[in-house]
Amino acid sequence: ILNHIHAPTAVILNAGIAALAAFAWPSNGKTRWIAGSCGALLLSLGAINQSVKLVDIQWLKGGRNSHDGLYEKWNAFSRIHVRELGSQPFGWGLSPRYRAQREIGQLYLDIDSGAATVITKFDGNLNAVEHLKYDVTALAHYLRNPTSVLVIGIGGGRDILTSLAFGQRHVTGVEINPDILRLLTRRFGQYSGSLQNNPDVTLVHDEARSYVARSLESYGIIQASLIDTWAATSAGAYVLTENGLYTKEAWLTFLTHLTPDGILTMSRWYCEAQPAEILRLAALATASLMDIGVADPRQHVIIVRNQDVATIMVAKRPFSAADIDAVTKISKAMEFQPVLTPRFAERPEFEAISTPGQYEHLIRTYPLNIEAPTDDSPFFFHMLRAGDLLKRSTFQGMNQLNLRAVNVLGRSLAIVSGLSAIAIIAPLVFRRKVREARSIRLMIYFAAIGLAFMMVEIGQLERLIVFLGHPIYGLTVVLFVLLLASSCGSFYSSRMRPWMWLLPVALAAFIFASPSVTYQLTAASTPVRIAVSALLLFPSGFFMGMAFPLGISKAVSVNEGAPTAWYWGVNGAFSVISSVLAVAVAVFWGVTVTLLVGLGAYILALIALGDLKWEIT
Repeated sequence: ILNHIHAPTAVILNAGIAALAAFAWPSNGKTRWIAGSCGALLLSLGAINQSVKLVDIQWLKGGRNSHDGLYEKWNAFSRIHVRELGSQPFGWGLSPRYRAQREIGQLYLDIDSGAATVITKFDGNLNAVEHLKYDVTALAHYLRNPTSVLVIGIGGGRDILTSLAFGQRHVTGVEINPDILRLLTRRFGQYSGSLQNNPDVTLVHDEARSYVARSLESYGIIQASLIDTWAATSAGAYVLTENGLYTKEAWLTFLTHLTPDGILTMSRWYCEAQPAEILRLAALATASLMDIGVADPRQHVIIVRNQDVATIMVAKRPFSAADIDAVTKISKAMEFQPVLTPRFAERPEFEAISTPGQYEHLIRTYPLNIEAPTDDSPFFFHMLRAGDLLKRSTFQGMNQLNLRAVNVLGRSLAIVSGLSAIAIIAPLVFRRKVREARSIRLMIYFAAIGLAFMMVEIGQLERLIVFLGHPIYGLTVVLFVLLLASSCGSFYSSRMRPWMWLLPVALAAFIFASPSVTYQLTAASTPVRIAVSALLLFPSGFFMGMAFPLGISKAVSVNEGAPTAWYWGVNGAFSVISSVLAVAVAVFWGVTVTLLVGLGAYILALIALGDLKWEIT
């Protein structure tokens, strides 16, 4: 629905559909007609709202929503908003030496009120976009030219134009958001120079990592500039902060698709007080290079910054003396600051992070977690260790924007735990029967399966989001398959009861087999990856669905202890707590640990069920 209408209208229409469902349900005439009238009213309001926006969002992530833009579009995983930008040439890390010779048309493309890009007006005259050469994000183009370029995240087309301005042989741009691509090529296509019609440009709608993995081409430059910044983290939406571009496995894929002298270049924010993001990129470079057999990673890494933006360049083979001299010369001319080269390190931690032996020590002792993320822990922007949560020094500089969600996560866990204790645990304390042995065992069983189901679901979701390439695919595929599989398991639970012991077996198979399967099939197309995910999920989901109805059947057959309704309540309470707790476990200790906690909870549940007699009704 969100691909066709804006979000407030979708909420109204969904409410109307729900009201019509109540109208269709057999009940007394008065109630039905009230529901039907409400449904018709809401559907009418939704239809009107789509055109005139009587109901709209006024505040977004702590800021006032702008209604004076040129264009707004929602889809299932983002909101994009376009407005005018000033005529002064824009750059993320524009050199202070640059002096604008002319004004230029620009549009500001806002994504989820937390990330942004710029659409530059382009009429085919490359001299009009000369300012792009003065941006620190463009540094790799000075070293490898002419060559083929792959741009990850097309956005407003700035990196595409940069490649053209440098006269690169061919540039391929990969964009995961179809609305951004349509915006650039259709709605504002003429404004941006109809880049899709340029014979030296190829624009692709795909997930970049998967596209690169199945590509048969090698590239002289693979570039990603400030991809995925504050969009999810500043809202506290922790489940959406996985990033498959900033993991060791992803970088190994990128490095293997470079030409022999190719460069992987990425740009991120640089915080003077604590440059954790750039250090983590350097850690990624070091870990990835060592994995492909490089003995001295420092010879392959150059980092240059301009104020609060830094660019890292990772070469497949050591940078030559000419490369290093060129970077030094360009940096001096542009007033950029070299951070790390094979000859120079601005700070001792950058020297350490690129030197085997010192690398491991710095990872252990640095105030934030700057270890190279992996597919098992793909949370590049999450840099807190569990033991650092009470240290005020952790939250400083630009890092506080990335770490803000930790506070939301902690508060959410405290709230759901408190409410569960008040609504479920406290009443049970005053019930004599729940203290009987069998009731306690059943309480443990229902609590354990509630905890386990959400632990496993969130763990599977986290693991397959990286494989599928985007949170929306993870949510739709994982939730749909698990609901379908668990409903089938619930339906067949009475017949399959003797096989319940297969639940931990099926879950263990997923935990230990899925990493290698997903890594081997990263290059597969999206439909194939969806099908593979479904096949991986269904067996464990089937047996997970058996747990609750078997527990209810056993509670009814035993007919002792607390009423069955309390078992529902305990299960629900622990499910809610687990939905937040699972995210905390995943971001601090990894996806595998999350799944193992779920597996352990299921084993505990089966032990608790133990020798209570069965009577399936």
